[in-house]
Amino acid sequence: MKTMNFWRRLILRLLRVNVTYTDNADVLKSQPCIVVSNHQSLLDGIVFALAAPVSMDYAVTPKHAVKNIFTSRVLGFLQWCGLGRVVPLSANKVFAIRGLSKSLILGRSVMIFPTGKITPGEDQRGYVWLSEKTKCRIVRASISGADNSILFSHSGNKLWPRIELVI
Repeated sequence: MKTMNFWRRLILRLLRVNVTYTDNADVLKSQPCIVVSNHQSLLDGIVFALAAPVSMDYAVTPKHAVKNIFTSRVLGFLQWCGLGRVVPLSANKVFAIRGLSKSLILGRSVMIFPTGKITPGEDQRGYVWLSEKTKCRIVRASISGADNSILFSHSGNKLWPRIELVI
């Protein structure tokens, strides 16, 4: 994507991320959407924020958004850089999804990992409710290869694996 800042492209290259943009990227630029993707590692949200064609609001577990001092500071720094806003969201507190609803109503796209965790699991269907309530389109994205990271995933076997991102 030609409009992406040089520093964002550089970081993605250093992280060995290859980004493929589909028609969904154009949809994201034209209207607020709910972006959903599989979740493989702690890098996923950062990679999406660096590659996304628009600044979005990211649903992040309170464990990483607030409680963990390291991850909360990294996320705060990325927010300060203009890559998006962090919205703490817990599966146990369903009313928190209303914050994402407000974002969509205000014209901002949101990013949700529907499994709610890095390990594979069943999708939590809050994003469907959010789409029905706000009439915003659901856009699917995917990430692969990040689960191979020793540093950022649960079962990795490579120090710095190649990552494929499709938006």
